[in-house]
Amino acid sequence: MDYLLSNKSNPRSVGADVKGLAHIMLELFLDKTKDNFVEVKKLQSAATDPFIKECLRICSEQYSMTIDSFIPAAFKDL
Repeated sequence: MDYLLSNKSNPRSVGADVKGLAHIMLELFLDKTKDNFVEVKKLQSAATDPFIKECLRICSEQYSMTIDSFIPAAFKDL
């Protein structure tokens, strides 16, 4: 829902075609994913429990792959 509201306030969304809207949504998704990645890294460095640290490491890897591979591939496929 927040993405829809963000998109509504984006002046580029007015008159954009489906491909343009998809591009805007991917940009919003990338920004949010980067923010979440930073938070996961902070939690990971502060964690003391080995199980929690490992869970956050896996989570961090998934965010990293999303930022470095999945989202760029989605942009390319537009």
